[in-house]
This record gives sequence, C-alpha cells and structure tokens, in this order.
Amino acid sequence: PITIYAKDFDQNGSLDPFISCYWRDTLGNKKEYFFNSRDEMIKQLIMIRRKFQKYTAFGLATVHQVFTSEELKDALVLKTTNLNSVIIHNLGNDEFSMKNLPQMAQVAPLYGMKAMDINNDTYLDLIVNGNDYGIELTQGRADAMHGLVMMNDQHGGFRSLSYMESGYYVGGDAKSMVSLKLRGRENLLINMVNLDSIVVHKITLNNSNILTLEKNECGAVIKWNNGKQQKIEFYPGTTYKSQSSSQYTFPEGAKEILIENALTKSIRSIKN
Repeated sequence: PITIYAKDFDQNGSLDPFISCYWRDTLGNKKEYFFNSRDEMIKQLIMIRRKFQKYTAFGLATVHQVFTSEELKDALVLKTTNLNSVIIHNLGNDEFSMKNLPQMAQVAPLYGMKAMDINNDTYLDLIVNGNDYGIELTQGRADAMHGLVMMNDQHGGFRSLSYMESGYYVGGDAKSMVSLKLRGRENLLINMVNLDSIVVHKITLNNSNILTLEKNECGAVIKWNNGKQQKIEFYPGTTYKSQSSSQYTFPEGAKEILIENALTKSIRSIKN
C-alpha cells in the first residue's frame, strides 16, 4: 500500500505528514521507504538532518529506520491500495460495489464531474475534467487530462468517447464544473480553469421540460414509461468548489417524477 504517517513529530503545533511506498532494495526485496527525498523531508522536519547526515544513509533507510516505533506511536496512519478514480454502485441493503472508471479517466486527478443522460437511454453518463498543477516540482504536473465524456454501457460500466466523438475539450488546470439551463432546450457546461479563461460547452436536449426545484427538495424517484424506476439525488454542487442551478431536466421517456422534500418529508408529483 501507499501510506501516510502524520504526527506533530517536532512538537511545534503543526501536523507533519509523510508518504511512503514500497520499492525494491539492492537485493530485490520490496521494503517500505519514504517517497520524499532527504532535502524535502528536512524542510518539514529538521531532525532528519541530525539523524541522516549523508544522502546515502537516508536513501537506504526504511520507514522504520527513519522513525522509531516510539516516534511513530500515536501517529495517524492511513493506507490505500487503489488510487484509481472509481464509481461506487449502491446495491441496496447496505451493500456497495466499486469499479474503476475507464483508463482514459485515470491519466490525471478528476475535479469537475457531471452525471447526466446525454443520449436519452435512461442511463446516466459522465462528463469530467481534471489535472493538477499544484504538485511538487520534483514530481511534475499531472496534466494529461483534456476533459472526457463517458457513456453508460447499461451494464454498470462506462465507455470513453474521443474528443472527435464528444466535441468536449478542456485543457489546463481544470477544476470546477457547473451546469446551467438556457432557453429551455440547452444545457451549458461551464468549466473553470485555474488562472485561465472559463470553457463553455453546450448540450442540446431533446426534451424542453425543465423543473425548478423548490427549497429543501433533496431527491426524487423517476417512473419510466417502460415500468422501471430510478432514484436520484439533488445537490447544490456536485464538483470541486462549485454550485449548479436548481433546475432539473425532465428526461425523455419518463412519465412521472416524485420529488421529496427533506424538511417536510412531503412528495411533489410532476407528470409528463
């Protein structure tokens, strides 16, 4: 696993977090070493300089040679073995399943995300943006993401579209994404790019029936003409530091939406 050890090691009132991962030593055996270099760790914790006066000694030291068991006592330790961007399915009865998003969604961190039914097949598709320029110089920018549209394959997974297929492209240090309705039939996706111009895309919707959500309405059950039902939730914002409009498009093929009010527990019925 990749691990974070966090503790106020020098007792100056601030938390000192360090990342570790596994590399092979000179004999080919995997051992746990800190990810950051000696110089980087000294900037955070001066005691490293006193412990390891030579780069070679630090480079050969495992995590538990850099810090003793006593020094790691009471430290916050967090581990992960999966750094993929994933989708988690709620199966009901407190059961969930997790599946990695397509490979094209793994090339950089994701920040902006919008789930909507683009092709009117009653299944939610995903539109995402991403990248992260705020990374240490020794690692370099995470900048391989240029926006991505993923179509629901109706079997719990997604299929990535090329830029030529989707017409969606957002480069740079992209962060938040909001959705705004315009003139009934058009859905604007507004992407904020850090220290750059905003990027706007337009999606033309087949159904012009737009619902304006009332205060405290938190979710709904969609009843489709084919007898299926779908549970959805409404959020003021679904992505990094952003807030979309309080409007929802009545999807094509739906005959009724039952909207729940979180405060009053009442149900508002909208029929198509």
